[in-house]
Amino acid sequence: MRALRVAVLALAAMAVAAPSVAQRVDAAFQLCMVGGTCDLEAKAIAEAKGRARREGGRLEITLANGTLVAFDDDPPSGDADLEIALWSYLGNWGELGSHVILQQRYESDECTLVSDATGRRTEIHDLPVPSVDGSYFATVPLLIEGDGGERAQVWSRTRGGYRMEAEIPSDGCAWEWATWTPRGRLRLTCASGGDSCYERRWFRWRKTGCDGPPFQLPTQR
Repeated sequence: MRALRVAVLALAAMAVAAPSVAQRVDAAFQLCMVGGTCDLEAKAIAEAKGRARREGGRLEITLANGTLVAFDDDPPSGDADLEIALWSYLGNWGELGSHVILQQRYESDECTLVSDATGRRTEIHDLPVPSVDGSYFATVPLLIEGDGGERAQVWSRTRGGYRMEAEIPSDGCAWEWATWTPRGRLRLTCASGGDSCYERRWFRWRKTGCDGPPFQLPTQR
């Protein structure tokens, strides 16, 4: 189920992305729906044109300036396997100017953004959902056994990296999805149903009305 959620979130995030990225994620989502497998990394590496590769438990990424960045999976260690971290490459998301890497643990997943220009790393608590113009992205924490989902985060792009600009508490329920409306407003969807929208006014993210249709989960075609 986590792999399916990753694919669906990535598909939602890529609604405003370059076609090649959107096509990759869409294809992976269809594999999830039909075959129950989500090998996002294999497709992302294939589209990286030699700038990302996997050698066993080692993931290597070549930045725009030629610098090599590596992520090593933790080796199996018996009962401690519950604590090991595995890294998966999700692609070079042009609208963010960064490579997106998923860090998977037994009951928690996080993402690392690596700036393609500077190599600067930014740790975030779930997949980034970019705004239409790429100036911002939002994240919603993973929902596991009722833990998490209480606060969404909004990040803004800075020179060579990102800065968390706001945390938005839930309206009495756990946030499950983040998308952006046609007017650039952040739309947060409750796990129990219902949307709330926010826009940046006077240097703060404030609740406002929603424009555009409600967010709908992609369905099998």
